[in-house]
Amino acid sequence: EKNGERVINFVRIYNKMIGTYVGIKAIDSAIIGTISLIGLLILRVPYAPLLAVVVGITNMIPYFGPLVGIIVSGTVTIFSSLILSIIVMIMLLCLQQFDAWYLEPKLVGKKVGVSPLAIIFGVTLGGGILGPIGMILGSPTMATVRIYYHKIFAKFKAKNEELVKKEGLDSYIEE
Repeated sequence: EKNGERVINFVRIYNKMIGTYVGIKAIDSAIIGTISLIGLLILRVPYAPLLAVVVGITNMIPYFGPLVGIIVSGTVTIFSSLILSIIVMIMLLCLQQFDAWYLEPKLVGKKVGVSPLAIIFGVTLGGGILGPIGMILGSPTMATVRIYYHKIFAKFKAKNEELVKKEGLDSYIEE
């Protein structure tokens, strides 16, 4: 019964992290897809709505997805014009930089609370194991690992107060 409660609690936390991440990332991707649609329409790119959907969907995959969206859009546009393809790729690269440097940290960073290195590790490992689904689940998985990491250290600190104070570990162990 005790182990069952632990499993249910873990699944509950993991479900919350997945829901939070996917929901916020979907909003972020919708914003990026809309801005890319406007930019592609201004540039009069053929298949602009389709390419904007591809950019929005691939934006859901952290770090690697935006690159895929840029490459797909550049490849499709190159059949119209080489110059237009280069302009589209530069425009989408600037848009992705805006997303990575400003929009995504504002939306996702505060909700999930995981360092970029941990997210890259989670996305790479998840992608290697489960492919694109694993890449999407990498960030919420790392967020869940972070929560349990802090819980373990909080228990350690509570059980070993004299050791923590004696060794001066108070500043290293967060609750």
